[in-house]
Amino acid sequence: MKKKILYTILALALILLAGCKRKDIKLNTKDAEVNTVVIKRDGTVQAATVEEFSKEYYSLDALNNFITKEINKFNKSLGSETAITIDSLEMNGETAVLILTYQNLDTYGAFNKVEAVTMGLDALSGSNLVLPDVFVKEDNGSYVKKEEALKNEKYKVVMINDSVDLMVEGTIKYYANCILVNSRTIQTAPEGASVIVYKP
Repeated sequence: MKKKILYTILALALILLAGCKRKDIKLNTKDAEVNTVVIKRDGTVQAATVEEFSKEYYSLDALNNFITKEINKFNKSLGSETAITIDSLEMNGETAVLILTYQNLDTYGAFNKVEAVTMGLDALSGSNLVLPDVFVKEDNGSYVKKEEALKNEKYKVVMINDSVDLMVEGTIKYYANCILVNSRTIQTAPEGASVIVYKP
């Protein structure tokens, strides 16, 4: 009887663990302190831009109008009203914090005029993406060859050449030319492209 109860408890625990998902990341203007990019599970991107905005003659309304105009122009060029949407624009102390949602990382790169690419590892062979020869393994800091980092086709690769904190809704497995903050976040390099391989 005790064994049946124990097996039942273990089975329930496994079911509960299997159903658990890591929390989604949602940027907000109060917590954003640096420029941050979040790659969501569905492929959309949320990005916070943080700028000093302390001069008396600065106007948040004028900034909002300018940003809205630029986004509308960009969206029209793509034939989409929702390629980029404004989530919020607010003051946080003496900084203005703008949070936008992009339909994908390609859109983020095009709008901000930076190199920014993400793709599944199964699509790499048909691309012209040049990746580093050596990566750092997230769990122990050891160096591995590119072939080792790219062997799991369920993983995705991100290359970004922009000075941001990059976060993923997933788990970073390998990284190159960046600083690992935790298993979901890197600080990109001040120069050159930063690359991560992550499990969505």
